[in-house]
Amino acid sequence: MAEKRDTLRLRFAAFFAALAVGGTALIAIGLWLGWRRTGGPAEGYVIAGLIGGFGLMGLTAWIGLLFDENVAKPILRISADLHTRATSAVGAAIDPTRARHLGSLGPASQAIHDALEETRTSLETALEEKMALTLRDKAVFETLLRELAGAVVVISDDGRILLYNRAATALLGPIGLDRPLARFLRMEPLLTATADLKNGPTAEPVSFLTTSIGGNLVLNGAVSDIWQDGERLGHVVLFRDTTEDLRTHGKLDRLLDETLEAARRSTSAMAAIVNVLQDVPDIAPEERTRFDEGLSTELAQLTRQIEASEEEEKTITARHWPLRDVALQQIMEAVAMRVAVPVSLTETDGTACCDGFAVTEILTRIANELGDAERTGLGLSATREAGDDVRLELSWSGPALPMAELDRWLDERLAPAYGEHTARDALRAHRTDIWVTSEDGMSRVVLPLPRREASAALRSRDVPDFYDFTLKAPRDQALGGQYLSALSYVVFDTETTGLDPQRDEIIQLAGARVLGQRLLRGEEFDQLVNPGRPIPPSSTEIHGITPEMVANAPELGSALAGFAEFTEDSVLVAHHAAFDLAFLTRAKAQGLPAIDRPTLCTARLSSKLFPHSDDHTLDTLARRLGVTIPEEVRHTALGDSIATAEVFLKLVPLLEARSIFTLNDALEWQGLR
Repeated sequence: MAEKRDTLRLRFAAFFAALAVGGTALIAIGLWLGWRRTGGPAEGYVIAGLIGGFGLMGLTAWIGLLFDENVAKPILRISADLHTRATSAVGAAIDPTRARHLGSLGPASQAIHDALEETRTSLETALEEKMALTLRDKAVFETLLRELAGAVVVISDDGRILLYNRAATALLGPIGLDRPLARFLRMEPLLTATADLKNGPTAEPVSFLTTSIGGNLVLNGAVSDIWQDGERLGHVVLFRDTTEDLRTHGKLDRLLDETLEAARRSTSAMAAIVNVLQDVPDIAPEERTRFDEGLSTELAQLTRQIEASEEEEKTITARHWPLRDVALQQIMEAVAMRVAVPVSLTETDGTACCDGFAVTEILTRIANELGDAERTGLGLSATREAGDDVRLELSWSGPALPMAELDRWLDERLAPAYGEHTARDALRAHRTDIWVTSEDGMSRVVLPLPRREASAALRSRDVPDFYDFTLKAPRDQALGGQYLSALSYVVFDTETTGLDPQRDEIIQLAGARVLGQRLLRGEEFDQLVNPGRPIPPSSTEIHGITPEMVANAPELGSALAGFAEFTEDSVLVAHHAAFDLAFLTRAKAQGLPAIDRPTLCTARLSSKLFPHSDDHTLDTLARRLGVTIPEEVRHTALGDSIATAEVFLKLVPLLEARSIFTLNDALEWQGLR
């Protein structure tokens, strides 16, 4: 298609060149015939011919350039716009100013675009209506799986991840779609368990015990097969972290052994004393007194040992209490719903590391007990303390709550689900306490909890992509021979101290994963880098990164090591890739981790796809393809990476329309390997 466009401009150029040559030839013939008929000096005719010929050629060239700029190029731009919209889902309107000298061609092209967009929208709407029930079930499935407390991973027969949930990410680390599970845990026990599965969809799950790849976690798992139409599609693997269970079990075993040994020593001594007293009934009074004192000493020692063991057992089991990050607003709303009287809430965006149900149960019990005629105006709020704690405060107007009454409530069983554990046990597990204050007619029950900054999962409204059952079978062929639409990409960008790769330094490195035809939300790499040198204010004005922001950031070597792992088995994509690659090449020459991956450049691809345009900046390309770049993330490494990824996904169908199907095709076509 690009060759056809170049041929069109060449044809126009040839047409005007023929006009110039033909006109000059006619002028020359006319002057020659005039000289032959009238005679006289030939110099005047030659001068007239030269002036007329050069004048005609100049006029023709000027008109040709105007024609090229105002007719030929606009035609090519409109042609490219229509072709882009026919092969890629671009919703942006066609710029009518491009065809202002072409009469009705501009409005006609916009009408074609509108009709195409209306047809595409109608098809999408009809498809959504047909699939409404399926989409609802899909949304329910996604929410249930994503929020499931247990870690779930689905893998293909060759061990690649097809699905995972948030709990799996929290347990195993930054796992991702199409990545081998063997990168995150030891596979031998899992492979043995899959081999033990009985053939068929009704086979019972097989349990196994394995460790994380670093050996710091002990995981108890169960695996079962996925079958469809008699064919095994993969395996469902469930994980549970038993590291703390084993550690707690070991500590309790040690405590039991120590307690039994101490009890054995004390009971042996007391048994010996009792035997002596029984065998010698007429023992002297002073001797009996000494034996009685010894018996009392051993009994006291045994009592202290049992009490100490009891306290240590509580401490050990308290550490094993299920604590997780919980939004305080959720706790407060749950309390308000369960209390019989109205409770006013103060909104908060804070997060605490706690057992949300236990905290809710404690506050609900206290609030319900406070609901009498003398205590009114119940309120619940969260305040941040100077340290690392946040305080939940239940307040009311009226008499204070006696501590003896509060202690009595805390010594009661917490809830049937907690067995014999009391509210005080829950507080001990949180390593906190609860107390009552009173001032100016207002009374409060104060409960401090460890504060946590809101996690990315709680802050983000984006739902990460965490499953893809359309991944192709194991890739047997070399990377270069695989189709562009089936590859794994990392679209990356850097922010630097300046524009000279030989002298300046990287200060931010980021990447976003693209798998097949999807941008994987949530599978991102974003790392500030300490450049070891000042950041010029002129650079800070562009990307907003200050020296203070990178003061405690890791050095480039550490960032590149993480990025190398993130980009494993992927193709790199960047806008003006040569600039970013120059920094990575220099880092490799300095002995830092190498990032040797095939690389596609969206700027070079754009120059090939849209040769009529002289502007191939990321902003222009994004506008051309209907990609919106939020202003607040422009010129940030991650923001530009995501924008480039969205642009690249629009370019792939355009490449395929030009018979650029494989990675080797694209690398050869762009001219950068």
